[in-house]
Amino acid sequence: MARTMTRRRVLTPYSDGFRQFSDVLLLGLLIFLASLPVVTAFAALTAGVDVLGAARQADGPVRARAFGVAFLGRLRRWLSHVVVPLVVIVLLAADLLLLPLITSSTTLSAAIVGLLAAAALTAGVLFAAMLHPGERAAPAWARTGAALGRAPGAGGMLLLASLTAIALVVIAPVLATVIAGPYALAVVAVRARLPQRTE
Repeated sequence: MARTMTRRRVLTPYSDGFRQFSDVLLLGLLIFLASLPVVTAFAALTAGVDVLGAARQADGPVRARAFGVAFLGRLRRWLSHVVVPLVVIVLLAADLLLLPLITSSTTLSAAIVGLLAAAALTAGVLFAAMLHPGERAAPAWARTGAALGRAPGAGGMLLLASLTAIALVVIAPVLATVIAGPYALAVVAVRARLPQRTE
């Protein structure tokens, strides 16, 4: 009985559960649209994490305008949010082409590249979470490493979320239109467990 009432409460329009669910789906779509040029994907994802985190703290909705402002702010950090992610994508693509020649197994090669992609994604979004506005990248990387050293379980959870998101997109590419929303929610949850933004 209690489970049925909880389910109805979540599915009732304008309830908190329904609003949060719709926020995640809307955010996933916004991130997908902003990621269409490919080189903007990392900036879009990190902007989505910022917007969702702010919305949860304020107990308010996710708004497209707020996402646009955050997205442009991330794009201004073009070196860490555009150039470096593009280099990582190129290297992963090269690995995907070269590893089958070394391992003689397409499945093993794809698994290795998927794991590398998940590790790069996990490190990247945590770095972005630690980055102060106007700050150089090196101190944020140092804080990221220190935070993961103090809370390795949180990093492991996010790595698992990254692997799951990548696997779902590979299995069902249509999920790419919304998967970034639930993934951003996972990043927000993990970020709250990390000692962050400390000098």
